[in-house]
Amino acid sequence: MRRLVEEETDANARRAEAEWQQATTRYRVKAFSAVPGIQIVPTALGVEIHARYITRAHERHETRQRLNQAVVELLHGKPEGGAEPAAGDAPA
Repeated sequence: MRRLVEEETDANARRAEAEWQQATTRYRVKAFSAVPGIQIVPTALGVEIHARYITRAHERHETRQRLNQAVVELLHGKPEGGAEPAAGDAPA
């Protein structure tokens, strides 16, 4: 799951780190890391997955949606063939 979140948020993380370095070089502020954090918490009904990552505000909903879909596919397995049929396609 960690690798999945890192892959989905890699571009935004690199952009955030570059912006941080540009903004803070003159102030000699400590280094900043945009590596996502994952925490899996057992609950009475199963598990909760807490993922902390950096993304741009206008991409927040799309990023969350992609991550949720990818985690569900990871936990449940993809259908045979690796992808679901597109809407309107008849099953073979």
